Amino acid sequence: MYRFNNFRTLFANTSTANTSTANTSTANTSTADTTARKKTAARTVRGAFAALAAAALTLGVLSTAAPDARADAEGGPYRMTYTIAARGSVSYNITYRGGELAQALAVAYGDDIDMEVYDARGNLIEWDRLPDDEPYCSWVPRWTQTYRIVIKNCESYAVPVVVRTN
Repeated sequence: MYRFNNFRTLFANTSTANTSTANTSTANTSTADTTARKKTAARTVRGAFAALAAAALTLGVLSTAAPDARADAEGGPYRMTYTIAARGSVSYNITYRGGELAQALAVAYGDDIDMEVYDARGNLIEWDRLPDDEPYCSWVPRWTQTYRIVIKNCESYAVPVVVRTN
């Protein structure tokens, strides 16, 4: 049975170069340092939360569905790789069964990306807009329907992204 037991193990076999940019402005060094510290703190908190959420999902604490239920997308779990243009986005449609836990995770390896999930009527139902490189969304659909998952690149350069769903 496929589950998101550990977010990081989903990407253990994925190798993508980490893209970084150098700050060439000496006048904005303190601002850049403060921003870097804030991003590091946000990643630390996000990492701790992700580990806690992974443990809770594994134990079935956060799931409102039956312990062995999963909302496999039609055709099974998906793994997609994209390169998202600077400040751009990609979206894809995926159908989940009602009453079962649906999950989506994207990894950008150090670059800031966001995730939004829209239902068949275009309503925003779940999102992760934290300033991090691993947005994760989970929800329990009320009924079987097609959802649109949007991954947004918050950086000023193209970013490679791997997306996994259950």
